[in-house]
Amino acid sequence: MNVLVYSGGGTTAESVKHCIESLRLHLSPYYAVVTVSESALLNDPWMNKTSLLVLPGGADLPYCRSLNGEGNRKIAQFVRKGGKFIGFCAGGYYASGRCEFEVGNLNMEVSGGRELKFFPGIARGCVYPGFTYNSHGGARATPLSVNNEALPNVDSRVINYYNGGAYFVNASKYSGVQVLASYEDPSELFESEDDRAAVIYCKVGNGDVLLTGCHPEFTASLLKPEENPEFNRVIETLREHDLGRRKFLQGCLMKLGLRVNKDVEVTVPRITPIYLSSYMNQSLIMETLENLAQNLDIINGNTWEDTNDTFCLHNEDEDDHEYFMESGEGEPEIQDPNQAIKHIKAFTSKELPGSKETPYFNMQVYFNELEVLWRNSNSTPGAIGSLLGYSEVVSSTNTLLDNNTRWLSLLPHGTTLTATTQVAGRGRGGNLWINPKGVMASSILFKMPPGNNQTSTIVTLQYMCSLALIESILNYGEGYQQLPVKLKWPNDIYILKPEYFNNLDDANRENPETVDGDEEMFAKVSGAIVNSQFLDKQFHLVWGAGVNVSNEAPTTSLNIVLAKMNEIRKRQGLPSLPPYRHELLLARVVFMLENYFNAFKKSGLEPFLPLYYKRWFHSNQTVRLETGQGTRNCIIRGITKDYGLLVADDVNTGERFDHMKVKILDWHAVTFWHWDLATHGYSEDLCGICRAAFDGTCPNCKYPGDECPIVLGDECTHNFHLHCILKWLEQDNSKGLCPMCRQIFSAKEDIDDLQPRDPRYADLKRLIERHRATRERLANTSEQEYEVLEEMETSPLGPRISLVSSVPSLRQFAKTSRSFNAVKEVEPLVHEVPVFSAEEKEAAKKARLAGLGPYVSKLPQNWIPYAELMRLEKPVGTLLLLLPSFWGITMAAYGIGAPVLTTLKVVTLFSIGALVMRGAGCTINDLLDRNLDNKVARTMERPIASGRVSVPQAVTFLGAQCFAGLGVLLSLPFECFYLGALSLPFVAAYPLFKRFTYYPQAMLSICFSWGCLLGFPAVGAPLNLLVAVPLFISNFLWCMIYDTIYAHQDKKFDISAGIKSTALKWGDKSKPYMNALASGQAGLYALSGFMNNMGPGFYLTGAWGFARLFSQIKKVDLDDPKSCWNAFTGNIRTGFIFWLGMLVDYLMLMCGWSFF
Repeated sequence: MNVLVYSGGGTTAESVKHCIESLRLHLSPYYAVVTVSESALLNDPWMNKTSLLVLPGGADLPYCRSLNGEGNRKIAQFVRKGGKFIGFCAGGYYASGRCEFEVGNLNMEVSGGRELKFFPGIARGCVYPGFTYNSHGGARATPLSVNNEALPNVDSRVINYYNGGAYFVNASKYSGVQVLASYEDPSELFESEDDRAAVIYCKVGNGDVLLTGCHPEFTASLLKPEENPEFNRVIETLREHDLGRRKFLQGCLMKLGLRVNKDVEVTVPRITPIYLSSYMNQSLIMETLENLAQNLDIINGNTWEDTNDTFCLHNEDEDDHEYFMESGEGEPEIQDPNQAIKHIKAFTSKELPGSKETPYFNMQVYFNELEVLWRNSNSTPGAIGSLLGYSEVVSSTNTLLDNNTRWLSLLPHGTTLTATTQVAGRGRGGNLWINPKGVMASSILFKMPPGNNQTSTIVTLQYMCSLALIESILNYGEGYQQLPVKLKWPNDIYILKPEYFNNLDDANRENPETVDGDEEMFAKVSGAIVNSQFLDKQFHLVWGAGVNVSNEAPTTSLNIVLAKMNEIRKRQGLPSLPPYRHELLLARVVFMLENYFNAFKKSGLEPFLPLYYKRWFHSNQTVRLETGQGTRNCIIRGITKDYGLLVADDVNTGERFDHMKVKILDWHAVTFWHWDLATHGYSEDLCGICRAAFDGTCPNCKYPGDECPIVLGDECTHNFHLHCILKWLEQDNSKGLCPMCRQIFSAKEDIDDLQPRDPRYADLKRLIERHRATRERLANTSEQEYEVLEEMETSPLGPRISLVSSVPSLRQFAKTSRSFNAVKEVEPLVHEVPVFSAEEKEAAKKARLAGLGPYVSKLPQNWIPYAELMRLEKPVGTLLLLLPSFWGITMAAYGIGAPVLTTLKVVTLFSIGALVMRGAGCTINDLLDRNLDNKVARTMERPIASGRVSVPQAVTFLGAQCFAGLGVLLSLPFECFYLGALSLPFVAAYPLFKRFTYYPQAMLSICFSWGCLLGFPAVGAPLNLLVAVPLFISNFLWCMIYDTIYAHQDKKFDISAGIKSTALKWGDKSKPYMNALASGQAGLYALSGFMNNMGPGFYLTGAWGFARLFSQIKKVDLDDPKSCWNAFTGNIRTGFIFWLGMLVDYLMLMCGWSFF
């Protein structure tokens, strides 16, 4: 079954991320936790496959706009039939009978009834002051008193993150409602000491509902410190009490009837979709998909079984949950990552998944960085890294490529897969971790044709790749060259541990004591492997590497050592360097690999050896070499250029040992040993901590076997070198848990042949027993004793005393403002919608003010929003609406020889009418689109969407404009009245078209072309259809062209807002379509002139105008909003050029000059 976390309008990326992380912690592997969009929630059959629907924190009003009506009907039906629902913070407001947010605060208030009413009463907030949208400024770590009758296995007092949430008024008095936790700290909003409900459970029909005012899903590890010291103290407090929070959330989920992990620290993630894109070269992914479709045995339209995995391919416009959801039948089961279908979502356009789909890796940042690197190098982008696949959780990037030969042979050279988390493929019953978050796990495909020297090239590819990787780390930016990283032969990367890093010159030390001895100074941060296959007459090599980029301690990572380097730089007055990011580092790696690989194909390893020696540990190191004549002391001189094997000289004799030139005189068979794990049911042959093979050694040891013993996990089945697990368990923060799966670690003791009796096993047993005793002590300590212990440990001043200040109540002021609130229930303030960041909102506001122009900006301030409703600051639309009327008027006046004053009068009336009625049309558009405009950066500051004009005010203003338009219409001949009335259905329908069809431009073009018809009766001419209809259609086609260009500005936001347009429908084919429309326009324009006996001015300026139009279509960059806007506004001049020829012919006719 599935858990859906809503990610539509009103949610924030941070809230969604915390929901996903916490729910996967507690519910994986029993449920698939995925996001669900607004469109999917409204349109898809999700209810039968879902156990739990979650509305995360964010803003309540956008939820209303998106889900009121059909959405809420579906949600209510889902819950009443037995579904589960959680509303965190904003979701809690939304699912209550009434929302009262900051009542009496003129700038913040939102109040009114809500449709779901899972809690029938009032959700009132903010409980504590200081809340600001898109900010942690008002955040606090709030203590809660837990109802242990409802949640018996939870601490009686827990600490949760709080920021702007509600309390549920008189919750305990409602039938079917149970208070699970209450706020401890006082608030002015509380009506009594017993009325402080922070978390409630509601029984709704056969379903179960959890509503919170706080954030039990927020985990301290995902909160980033800021400059605000108060917030940083909040993070520390939350971190100290995080175990209690997790137990509380676990208890709440169990209260809903969900199956949860027994250990709150265990998480086994499920496989997530792979997002595939070639953003810089869209033809690459198109060719790849076509190649796959033509050469694989595709079943059901998008699925194929490969050698190891089953893959399912999806279009970019499909919602992830549609294919990520389970069947919904039977009991939840642990997922076998090898058996799970690997879903691939292919992005063939310029769109990429957003931060809500890929919270740990921003594909846009990766491709932007790669573009910059290639542009700065003045080179054409290479193949490596151009096709990128990213997934948050995979079985293994190497397995996905190397073990699936069917698609491996069809993928292009340079295909790159990267992931945040890899899980081992041992299936049911085993824990699945390979690497935690913070590791850059990536695999890259190299394709090489056979050749005379390819054997050595294949062998030494790993050396070239490891060199490219370390160079990418050191060349990440200015200053990073002093990071103390080194190569260990053949391709591992080590870094100086922070405790030994005291000077920036430490990065240049020669021959350090690295990984030998009891006090090794360097730790491994990267390892790699290369697998090769010969398929379709080509070598297919998959290089897989993992880099500890941002792992938390005790694992050593680049960013941990970088933090120490920043401390050194600070002491020297140097600025701190930003931490490494997965996206940016990977972009540099593939860029470096492309450049290195081109040279490597031609010349092999030899040109890279000087740089390799500069980066490695081993130049002139003394080693002991075991030979048939005994042990010799040797000095390492380098490696062979053909196969990369070590070259060493005997210290005493100078004899050189080059393993590639040894002549075998005789040989005899000897025994070979390895750890026999398979016999005992263990398939993992790598240490879970250092990731070194058990047949080799850990970083502490020189020789494998008895000198480097291993420890086998008992219940969790993970295995470690004895020295590695000892170091881990010696740390108090390990809590005696397995570092891989976070279960309580115990060692198997009954396999003597695998675990030699090393005296350090006694140390291991003592550590395991110490952690067990600590857990029992904490479990058996009474609540009162535990709190006293905690106070003594955390406060140097002894027991803490809580002081409560007395603040005058604002309740009386709230009561006096009820009449004001009643208005707000009809149309709540909309400027609280946090769809965009504060910076984006401020930028939009500045752009709006800058765009008011010299005339509108001088109007009285309370007039300006209404002038904006009419688009007076943007006369482009008015002029484009007016031009067809001028054409029709002038063509009709020419046809009957109408007097100049009559024509001038009609032109004046039409100008006033166009100004007023275009304003009316824009007002209607803004009224109907107010829930869409706030999702598009360009329109979020429109008067209604931004809250500067209320809906009733806009309706009143619309009525005034319509009456003014009616006055203009009544000043014209009666024929204009009924002909104009016929256009009203089209005017009203246009805003609706963008929701249901990709051709709203067609409806707008009809409206804008209507003036071609009205011009005839306006000057007293009969409606000559032979002239008017071609002119009407010609203008219609022209309008389709420039409005499609206009729509290309907003296509990115239109997709997220669910708005349709010809720009999205035609996509990359827009220019051919527009050229066809322009050709049709030219023919109909000429036909209209011919039927009206127009003079040469009409045709000459027509040729000029169409030359401009075709040139404009050719030059406009449809992916550049600025270029689109310039092309769109350029059509005003084109329209006036067309009119100029008509006007010249008419005036010459009035002067008595006739051409025909």
